[in-house]
Amino acid sequence: PDGSHEFEHQPKMSLDIYECIKSIKRRIEEEPTAAVSLLYDQQVKKFRRENGTAASIPVFDRVKSSLYEYRSSKQPLVPKALSSIDIPYRLTRTLLDQNFLLCNNQLVSVVGFASSIGIKLLGDNAHWNADGTFRTAPKLFYQSYSIHVWDKFSMKPVIYAALPNKNTNTYDTFLNELIVYAQINGISLTPKSILIDFEMAAHQAFSKN
Repeated sequence: PDGSHEFEHQPKMSLDIYECIKSIKRRIEEEPTAAVSLLYDQQVKKFRRENGTAASIPVFDRVKSSLYEYRSSKQPLVPKALSSIDIPYRLTRTLLDQNFLLCNNQLVSVVGFASSIGIKLLGDNAHWNADGTFRTAPKLFYQSYSIHVWDKFSMKPVIYAALPNKNTNTYDTFLNELIVYAQINGISLTPKSILIDFEMAAHQAFSKN
């Protein structure tokens, strides 16, 4: 369904209003993580600027269920297992339409992300901080893992990964993927120090790589 059935039962809806509703749906497709209510407000304000305030646009409460249904119809199905994860293309790109996907190793279920700027900052920085957290891990994954670097203002994350466990082989895979990604981008990774929590598997992997 395209979520339009509520609007089709309004025979007096003008073509302009119909186009306004369509513009909201386009925004939902273009910005799938934005609040639907915000997109509605922005497009309605734009419509009123261009067409005046007299037009009777359906209020948000009247159309929200249809708009949310439309957004759901455009989202990928929630995976039930790590092996079934399919990363949509738009989630592998930055806002500047540059590659953001570092790796998607399906054999070990390791997913990593880094922008071209992030990998360059990592290569330029001699001191790294690496840390895993469990509270923010995506569903089905065991932990979120990130590598941070310092600039003259603060420490900031530049590499992001979702890991299925904390085994040495998993860390090895992630770091090997990171090294290959850096090489593809013409970046040499030669940190002088890496600060990590005392976790033996991570320590062994970083020491080897």
